[in-house]
Amino acid sequence: MGSRGSSCKRTVKPHNSSTPLHAVPKTRAAVQHGAAETQVQDQASHRNKLAVSSTSAPRSSSASSTSSYTATQRLGAPCFKAVKTYAPIHTGGKATLSGDGSWLISTLNEQALVTDLETGEEVQELKGDTSAVTTLAITPSPVSPQDGGYLLTCCRSLAIHIYSLPSLALHRHIPRAHDAPIITSCADPTGTLFATGAADGTVKVWDAAHGHCTHVFKGHGGVISAMVFDIASAGDGGRQGRARLVTGADDCKIRVWDLRTREGVHVLDGHVSVVRGLDVTKDGKLLVSGGRDKVVNVWDLERGVLRKTIPVFETVEAVGLVDVPEGSAADRKGKGKEKEGPTRRAIYTGGDKGSIRLWDLMTNEQIQGASDEGSTTSTSATGKVHEILDVIHTPATSSVTAVYVDQNIVTQSLPSLTVTRQVIGFNDEVIDSCFLATPLPSSSSTTAMSDNDSASSSPERSLAIATNSDLIRIYDLDRFNTTLLEGHDDVVLGLARSGDGQLLVSGSKDNTARVWRARPRATATGTAEWSCIGRAEGHVESVGAVATSKRDRSFLVTASQDRTAKIWDLGALFDKNGDSVDSVQPLRSMSTTKIHDKDINSLDIAPNDKLLASGSQDRTAKLFAVSYTAATKSTPASASLSLLGTFKGHKRGVWSVKFSPVDQVLATASGDRTVKLWNLSDFTCVKTFEGHSNSVLRVDFLTRGMQLATAASDGLVKIWNIKDEECATTLDNHEEKVWALAVSKDEKYVVSGGADSVITVWEDVTESEELEKQQEQDELVLREQDYENFLSMKDYSNAIMLALSMDQPRRLLNLFTEVRLTSGASASSTDPTADLLSYTGSRHVDAVLKNLSPREIRQLLGYIRDWNTVSRSAETAQGVLHALLKMHDADKLLAYLDGKEGAGDDEAAAELERLAEDALGDEGEEGDDAKRLAKKGPRKRPDVKAGEVLAALVPYTERHLARADKLVRESFIVEHLLGMMEGFDDFDVAPNGANGHDGMLVDE
Repeated sequence: MGSRGSSCKRTVKPHNSSTPLHAVPKTRAAVQHGAAETQVQDQASHRNKLAVSSTSAPRSSSASSTSSYTATQRLGAPCFKAVKTYAPIHTGGKATLSGDGSWLISTLNEQALVTDLETGEEVQELKGDTSAVTTLAITPSPVSPQDGGYLLTCCRSLAIHIYSLPSLALHRHIPRAHDAPIITSCADPTGTLFATGAADGTVKVWDAAHGHCTHVFKGHGGVISAMVFDIASAGDGGRQGRARLVTGADDCKIRVWDLRTREGVHVLDGHVSVVRGLDVTKDGKLLVSGGRDKVVNVWDLERGVLRKTIPVFETVEAVGLVDVPEGSAADRKGKGKEKEGPTRRAIYTGGDKGSIRLWDLMTNEQIQGASDEGSTTSTSATGKVHEILDVIHTPATSSVTAVYVDQNIVTQSLPSLTVTRQVIGFNDEVIDSCFLATPLPSSSSTTAMSDNDSASSSPERSLAIATNSDLIRIYDLDRFNTTLLEGHDDVVLGLARSGDGQLLVSGSKDNTARVWRARPRATATGTAEWSCIGRAEGHVESVGAVATSKRDRSFLVTASQDRTAKIWDLGALFDKNGDSVDSVQPLRSMSTTKIHDKDINSLDIAPNDKLLASGSQDRTAKLFAVSYTAATKSTPASASLSLLGTFKGHKRGVWSVKFSPVDQVLATASGDRTVKLWNLSDFTCVKTFEGHSNSVLRVDFLTRGMQLATAASDGLVKIWNIKDEECATTLDNHEEKVWALAVSKDEKYVVSGGADSVITVWEDVTESEELEKQQEQDELVLREQDYENFLSMKDYSNAIMLALSMDQPRRLLNLFTEVRLTSGASASSTDPTADLLSYTGSRHVDAVLKNLSPREIRQLLGYIRDWNTVSRSAETAQGVLHALLKMHDADKLLAYLDGKEGAGDDEAAAELERLAEDALGDEGEEGDDAKRLAKKGPRKRPDVKAGEVLAALVPYTERHLARADKLVRESFIVEHLLGMMEGFDDFDVAPNGANGHDGMLVDE
């Protein structure tokens, strides 16, 4: 994995680490002036290089890497960062919302996942055990999960996990809560009790805070399918003190249990199929129940009798009670508007018709439903239905949320049932994607609009996604919201956009293509409203590729598995002002041409609308001339295709073709794992890009035609430099094939989507990364100069703090060594005796070591570990380690190393700031700047653990001790020899022949 900063040009050279300790101090103004001059010179040089290479080489940037994705890059590579990722959040099963609707708790791959609905970010994945989650529930009180409460999950292993909110820490674990799988659960309105129902007909009530079972009810003859609490509250108008639990099962019976007497109160028999939904009025007098027998029953809970039956003519999967304004019925008929005032009770139902409907509890009439204006439905215009599995009522936001069988979660406001948010739980395989422009309310469409005008007036803040579904997803990149486009009968295979980004064309396996247009809509969400305005029918097999004219909205081209390409009159949908009708209009085919011998995978139209390129499974790409004649008052528009040439060279099918936006070349991606660049004039291959390990599925141009972006079956997205045919960057955030690849018009964003249901939005942050690295380098120069100034002034305290903040152990080692060598001899020392008695050789250094924060102690111990491995620096390392052990408790040092103390503590952070200010207490500009620089903290280093530090310190310390002991023993031998040599002073040695004797004389 490459470094994020490898591509950033350094504009200021740092000081050499071998600079003498006692360098002449410089002022910060002088340093800044010199850095500014160097920066100006480097920037001028950089501009000259760009001017020379802009026509021959692409720009370079680098891909960033985080914990969720990796990016491999070369030096000078483009820098892309994953700024947004749309991953699966719901793959089926139970889903629920917090009391305020801010959290979505869903089932993802048999585990519970908590998602923030405002941002779309994952809050936490709850991994209870290895078994699948069967049901879950959250306490509705407190309303906000940030204020507390509990979350319950039930697993197939018969275990129950209770998590406390908002930390989502495991609060209670009940290993075997039932003797059979737990099917359903719910929480009481007060947030103190949970109820669970099992497949053996047993119902249990649990204390949420303590996790023990309070009630066990037996009586049902089948699987528990629905349950609801009826707890009295002050001022609800009902009998005070009541505490009941109502349960339904697939034995078609409803039982009412009294929680105070622990006995059954009523057995309600009125359904002929499994009961799927229950709800009780606030006063506890009425109960509504819905089942798969297509009726909703209203019961008198006081007497236990059936009051009435409402036929709803659909299999009911969810039912509940809501309060709606009195004027709702008038709104449905268009006779009035919503007004604040009296409310009435209504019943909401959701089932196999795919829409939420409201029914008046008193008159049994439908108040609001799928056929009403302003409401939404999951029934397409062709009659295809997406069933509702569950409906969640959120009183705090006055909304209902439907969970569909295709894992889509749609929130609608009450009572109008207008959509306020749509969340895609699971996309399955992402097949294609393209950026779309959101029309501004004040902008007026024109038949022909230049790219610059469209880009400036309508920003590309939407993303169209085609998946293994007949629904097209329109993602709002500014908000966690999605719009579903319904119209196709089968899977959508391809997408294309117009030049201004306000038209979307889709091709499907239903043998048709559809044209969609965005219109500004003044809603609370601010999203555009997309509607189908055209339908192209004529192909006899699946439409797998579509393309539109780039310069204006004149024509579109579709290609099918029937080996033909059709040109359709797109301009007929618009009048002179560029407006279109609201109804779906059929498109007229202007020409039909057989262009390949096998399936056609891709189409692309040249920027001048004069050429068409196609790629096929027959291992060839072809180039056609497009002859288009606009319509006149007397004749309709006409168009035709004529073959210009064939590009041959790939060994397998061609998956994607793309024209260069500036050069007369065509890029093709093939199953032979290569990308080829072809000359349009002579149809020869000019460049071949090899690097993917599997089929290349998509290709597109970047950096004004100077780079290529490719996506392949190996799960990688690569950025290529066209000049040198080298891979500049590899973006990795997918685990399976990457089918979709889209580049925004300003080339700032790249979107990739794969078979792993993950959509990643990559942002080109090359410029910001280079600027950040430049600023860091400039700051480093200033900090290093401050360090040299502190050393020259013998201000060791500030120098130590600054060296720690810069993460430079070599400078710190030299500083400690110099302090030990000059202990008590420094001319600037005011008390040499106190310095000699200090642990490190300076009482000021001792004070700094004593006041180090836990983070800085961990950092310094890591330095000591490395210093201790070298014999020439071991003495300094042992001295600093001795000082730390004398000033700090050994147990606290171990705790600091293990991160058990001082990590993430606000008080410790405040204390650290205070100690930094005390250590850098000098007045003036130099001291203030040093404080600011020291507080920036060191660069991120690998964490050190107590075991690792001790394992490295002990053996080397023992080795140094053994060497020192050996040196001491040898010193005794030398001392002994010197003592023996002193005995020779007692002998007088005379010259030879003196006094007539040879040899030496010994005094007696």
